[in-house]
Amino acid sequence: MVLYFFVGWLRLKKATEKMEGASDNRLPFVSILIPVRNEEEHIKACLEAAFKQQYPAHLFEVIVIDDYSTDNTLSVAREVN
Repeated sequence: MVLYFFVGWLRLKKATEKMEGASDNRLPFVSILIPVRNEEEHIKACLEAAFKQQYPAHLFEVIVIDDYSTDNTLSVAREVN
């Protein structure tokens, strides 16, 4: 089982190296969908983690989908850049 995870980790490392060397015109545009309901305490950290990805910033968007939150989830999400 450990060997299985180790081989997977090695493959992940190779895929990351390929992505870093790829030109932007070969990478697809990606949408990150984040459904939320009453996640005021966690939405800021979630969005900051999404924006810290190594993927080129002009090739992805983050969409927050609110499911009738009764707290300040949306206002906190709007403040994150």
